[in-house]
Amino acid sequence: MKKILLGLGVLATGGLLSGCDQAQVNQIEQTGAQNQEQIVDQSGTRIVPGRGRGRVNSSNTINNNRGNNNGNGRGRNFVKSDYVVDSSDNVQPHSLLDNAEKGDLSAEERAGLIQMREEEKLAHDVYVTMYEKWGLNVFNNISGSEQTHTETIKYLLDKYGIEDPVKDTTVGKFTDSGMTKLYNSLVEQGNQSMVDALKVGATVEDLDIKDLEELLPKTDNEDIRIAYQNLNKGSRNHLRAFIRNLERNGETYTPQFISQARFDEILTGEQERGAVDASGKATGVQGNGQGNRQGNGNGQGQGMGQGQGQEMGQGNGQGRGQGGGQGQGRGRGRW
Repeated sequence: MKKILLGLGVLATGGLLSGCDQAQVNQIEQTGAQNQEQIVDQSGTRIVPGRGRGRVNSSNTINNNRGNNNGNGRGRNFVKSDYVVDSSDNVQPHSLLDNAEKGDLSAEERAGLIQMREEEKLAHDVYVTMYEKWGLNVFNNISGSEQTHTETIKYLLDKYGIEDPVKDTTVGKFTDSGMTKLYNSLVEQGNQSMVDALKVGATVEDLDIKDLEELLPKTDNEDIRIAYQNLNKGSRNHLRAFIRNLERNGETYTPQFISQARFDEILTGEQERGAVDASGKATGVQGNGQGNRQGNGNGQGQGMGQGQGQEMGQGNGQGRGQGGGQGQGRGRGRW
């Protein structure tokens, strides 16, 4: 039986998803092991022997003062992070895919959907765990986006009548034993320090991008391609967020799955906004959305305010009021 390697597992042409690629798990474990000599206190502060107490300056970079010469100084590296998920990264499968054409499904397309259902859950579960450990908002924000990603794949599984591999939504629980092992390896690495946790985030997105970009050429179904393209766009945004946070703290990340050239191409781009179509081109359309916005009335004199609301683009409402008071704007818009 011919087998096709797809990132996290070997996909048989019969449509069954086997265990996670051992070489990839080993690769991640070896990368994490390089950072295990770091000492971390209970607050998630990385302790650097022989260095003085460090503080984060106004630009969110780390300042370390020299410790004493006998190595008894303690330097504290505080990690700052901020990232606001673009609304389109929180994929809404019904509004995005309800009108997309459904095609015949090959065994390879079927296996790809099963793979990505658990792989997107993996991203969600790792980020939830890292947020609980370190309290960095970047993990909390992105975990919510990843939840919509795995739900988007679930939507497609239901649409095509494919059994859902996710039998237990508990964090860290997977049907694929290889996915369980990868989850445990990533969490172990991320528990070492907050910087290691950010590198784990970059690793997960690195892997997601690789697998999605391998799966895209293997399907011509419009609905699957739209889903993969929007998930891939979200992963590129998430990768940028993790790398930006690492750079602010004097750290770097070397891609393990995508090429260095592809990695550099993604990082030179700005955060991508809006939905994309089956070819990956920005459309600004995610479906029909209903907006509720309130407009402020600036009229003079007495009387009730009357407002007109207009919903445009991704939901920016405008209201106009006449008389004293506020106008309530309500409208339906296309995203």
